Amino acid sequence: MTALRRGIATILALAALAGVGFLYVRQLPQRSEPTSSATVSTRGGALVATVRGDPTSFNRYTTRGFPTLLVNLLTQARLVRINRLTDVAEPWLASEWTASPDGRSIALTLRPGVTWSDGAPFDADDVAFSFRAAYDQANGSVLAASLTVGGGAIVTTVVDPHHVKLTFPTPFAPGVRVLDALPIYPRHALQASLADGTFEKAWGLTTAPAGMPGLGPFVIESYTPGQRIVFAHQGDQLFGRTLGRLFPSLGFHEATVVWRRPATVERPPSGS
Repeated sequence: MTALRRGIATILALAALAGVGFLYVRQLPQRSEPTSSATVSTRGGALVATVRGDPTSFNRYTTRGFPTLLVNLLTQARLVRINRLTDVAEPWLASEWTASPDGRSIALTLRPGVTWSDGAPFDADDVAFSFRAAYDQANGSVLAASLTVGGGAIVTTVVDPHHVKLTFPTPFAPGVRVLDALPIYPRHALQASLADGTFEKAWGLTTAPAGMPGLGPFVIESYTPGQRIVFAHQGDQLFGRTLGRLFPSLGFHEATVVWRRPATVERPPSGS
């Protein structure tokens, strides 16, 4: 298997943990009540995956690397996600949306009661902040191109805490599918760095996990440079009442990604 294929296989597997996996879990039959003689399987434990190379940052907005993308898939969430199995746009942080007849705008309704992993409420201001940061190339953003429509930016209008209107520069047939490219980031944690020009350095490898709140099914528990990063499953706590049907128990409570460096080949001395 080539390095590219290994990378694709890993990202598909871990993307499943961040959303696709629930398609399989929710179809499992309900377990019957165990009897004294029955063998009962235990849910929980850990999943370990190996990835070649270390992340250079935990900030997906300013980093293109595969390890950073992997961390982002597990710890962050989008308004709308594209199911990699069905290619269908599915609601995530946005519960529903309505496109205008002319294809120029989309009205989004956000799920109520959603909180960041640090307990702060998620609302429309986070969405507006995320678009602003994504288009701020002066602050190092690498996401602007993927959110450019007809040569222009998508205009974000906050209607109220749970409603957002997106306006495209031109009629845009793909509509909400473009939102799969934008992980929503916490305004309360990052607005200061965006304002003072240090956003590109935000969420570096020395940032404490508690300082990187997310809306995804996992949070970073610990990071050992050059060795591993451990994620703790927080779905039952964060989404239990609001997004529980999208994120049922994935069958384990911890995910570990081990960074594997390329093997070195010793060359024989010249002339041997």
